[in-house]
Amino acid sequence: MSETSRDLTDLLAQMQSVRDFVQNAQAEANDIEIAGRSSDGSVVVRSTLNGEFRAVEVDPTGLGLDSNGRPRRLEGNIMAALVDLVEQQKALAKERAEEMAARFQLDIPDV
Repeated sequence: MSETSRDLTDLLAQMQSVRDFVQNAQAEANDIEIAGRSSDGSVVVRSTLNGEFRAVEVDPTGLGLDSNGRPRRLEGNIMAALVDLVEQQKALAKERAEEMAARFQLDIPDV
């Protein structure tokens, strides 16, 4: 076997390894659940890492009055929980990308 053929065989093996890693990561993303929470904890939004929403939980006791005696706004708490969820998704996705880059010695720019 020539050196060129051996290099090509090694490259193909590495590409297969990367493909397998990516497929496993995609499958894991379907199973990893993340929970975003409003600052007061009255709203929790759950989704998978790939963005499939699983649940929205609202604590009815959190819908009472705020410290100034005004009704709490549910929309703001839902939005805060969604923002928290998206931030967690981004952080975990970045962590996974860095793991792949280190494993396969890739230079992935920051996104």
